Amino acid sequence: MPIVFNTLENPKTHIVYGCKESAGIPVAAGFLSLFETCGRIMKRTLLSLLLIVPSISAGPCPDGYKQAPNGGDCFQTIKYKDFFSGNYLPQSYDAAETDCNNNYWGGLLASLHSSEENDFIGSNCGLSGATLNIGLKCKGRLCKWDDGSPITYTNFAGEGPSDSDGDACYAVKKDCGQQKADCWICRVKARKIECTDEEYERNGGCVSIHLAPLDQKSAQESCPNGGHLVSIHSKNEIIWFTSIALESGVNGSIYIGGQYTNGVFEWADGSYKNYANWANGFPNTIFGACVQMLLDSAFGVQGQWTNVDCTTKMPYFCFRDGATYGPPVAPQPKANPKCLSLHDIYSPNYPLSIPGQQTCEYVIDVNEGSQASIKFTTYDCKSGTTLSFFDGLNSNQPYLTFTSDSPILNQPYSATTNVMKIVFSANDTTIPVGTGWEAEFAEL
Repeated sequence: MPIVFNTLENPKTHIVYGCKESAGIPVAAGFLSLFETCGRIMKRTLLSLLLIVPSISAGPCPDGYKQAPNGGDCFQTIKYKDFFSGNYLPQSYDAAETDCNNNYWGGLLASLHSSEENDFIGSNCGLSGATLNIGLKCKGRLCKWDDGSPITYTNFAGEGPSDSDGDACYAVKKDCGQQKADCWICRVKARKIECTDEEYERNGGCVSIHLAPLDQKSAQESCPNGGHLVSIHSKNEIIWFTSIALESGVNGSIYIGGQYTNGVFEWADGSYKNYANWANGFPNTIFGACVQMLLDSAFGVQGQWTNVDCTTKMPYFCFRDGATYGPPVAPQPKANPKCLSLHDIYSPNYPLSIPGQQTCEYVIDVNEGSQASIKFTTYDCKSGTTLSFFDGLNSNQPYLTFTSDSPILNQPYSATTNVMKIVFSANDTTIPVGTGWEAEFAEL
């Protein structure tokens, strides 16, 4: 793997092994801070090749990371320092994202899901006037975390992003806009298991490559110690998995953990579907319900995905971590991302997140002479939403409205007639925060 220049601070946490010379500069201990780590592949059978062996923490966090309170995930601030001048060099979101993933144990730019996590990482990185950037990126009011997790917590200064904003990334207590930032923070899962000599340590878990070809079902069942076929959530992960597969001698293609069931794509671990890398003309389940990643450019672009018949035998990736991730593995949505709701009533996209700038109307119509009634079994709408109740279809004035407050769970809310109209809307000025609500309707 070629070496590229890097200006990372704390070179002791970075390793170089099996790398070639670049631009005539030898890979020597005195130059380690200049180079990337060749993907920071931590395969223990290669430790004898390391020029410098970093300290490998036996605790829950990789070297350089600190664990959030109450057994939370691990966070690390990264700063960029020029080796020759000693000055700090601001970096872009994309550069920091790549760095977290490749050089910091498979990390992602940090998502924050509570005030405790926000307070834990602090508001600065120890440099005067510097910003500490996190993994939130917005285009107008449409925001997403780098790890694909739902937005269940925000701490915007003022009113936060607006529709007139362009692309912007966000810092703790400060909007960084499109500018480069001095410091970024990475997040990885807390480690709860130890990897074997044949595994790669990555993002709190262990990745293994299995060369003996199996069909997809057998491959999934053969993943060791409760593991599963891998899920992939970023371009940088594509690069990393492609690299270790080729290094291990895999040719052609390799199974990853995606599969179509009844026409719906799911990952084997149930994780967020926030990224895809399909080859041209795919997905196409005519070719099969399972998913392979291409490694031979003769069959397509290296790293892209295609459908494949699940009985096809090929090598496969496994991942195990012995624990769920915080933010946790996403439940499957019970509700359509639009307003359609079947059987019980749900907010759109429940329980993953609340879509912005959307208004949904629900009508409960029971037998004449009875009263339409509803009770909420869950309600997680922290801000940016309005829930209104109307007597009948033609009423323009709600008799009950919830904004910052919440309905009392399992308490019936009834209309005076047999028809109740409910309007749920995400506000135009505030990003909705929460996972939404679930309710049951009844006839009284």
